[in-house]
Amino acid sequence: MPIHVENGLPAIDMLKMEGIRIHEMPQTQPCRWNVALVNLMPEKIPAEADILRLMARCPLETALHLYRMASHRSRNTSGEHLERFYTTHADSPLTEMDGVIINGAPLERVRYEDVDYWNEFRGIMDACEASGVPVLYLCWAAFAGLYARYGLDKSLLERKLSGVYRHVLTAEGTGCPLMSGFDDIFFMPHSRHCQIDQAAAAKESGLSVLAYSPDGPGAAIMADRNGLDFYITGHAEYSPMTLDSEYRRDAARGLNPSIPENYYPDDNPDNRPEVRWRAHANLLMDNWLDKYVCVH
Repeated sequence: MPIHVENGLPAIDMLKMEGIRIHEMPQTQPCRWNVALVNLMPEKIPAEADILRLMARCPLETALHLYRMASHRSRNTSGEHLERFYTTHADSPLTEMDGVIINGAPLERVRYEDVDYWNEFRGIMDACEASGVPVLYLCWAAFAGLYARYGLDKSLLERKLSGVYRHVLTAEGTGCPLMSGFDDIFFMPHSRHCQIDQAAAAKESGLSVLAYSPDGPGAAIMADRNGLDFYITGHAEYSPMTLDSEYRRDAARGLNPSIPENYYPDDNPDNRPEVRWRAHANLLMDNWLDKYVCVH
């Protein structure tokens, strides 16, 4: 079934070129299942396309509603775009949604408490938990959520972790509906400057590690034992060329980035990247929508 989004969203044209059906509709038009994307990424339009790409492949008909932080002024996305397509938790409570996705932001080197929307982020977490709304925390939002709820702090890495890594499904992951149908070994991109201590996460009584990577990323997919919240430290939603764009951007800035691991054939950036995560990324989103969002 097609996914419903607000009329005129620029990401629609990007996805139509990929052959993905998107149904434009006024945001006031009702849809049976409604999902919110709290978009923390500076470049919001590509992030919108990444989430829509996964949702549109699910057979369940859903609508995606875009949210921004009221306490933050975006410098990378036009005010006109935000005004037309985005709302805030204060104006339209996220507790009215059937599911919420919160993505990341390049804030690894900033103390959580120093992020200008930290209190708003905490308020959204608390409101969704109190209302029983399932939340999918991605990348920085996963680190921030684990810190806010469990006190698990990040540790900075000397060099950026970037690439496509092998992940192992744990025994707890095998029994979790979110991971239904997953192979014992699967791949997922990561791109970040920080790490969560996997041993500390495994010892946390309220947390379950569903999958981890022994090749660098560590704990990668975790579940809160309330059964509704998931923390994904990687980027299953990334398009094939996202890591390439990040690598070339960092190189142009003179940051001397490492070549993303397990990404370019022969580790040669002149070669087109190999995509090894798309099928499991689609399965992850399908499972989340089918088994946690569209269930009541």
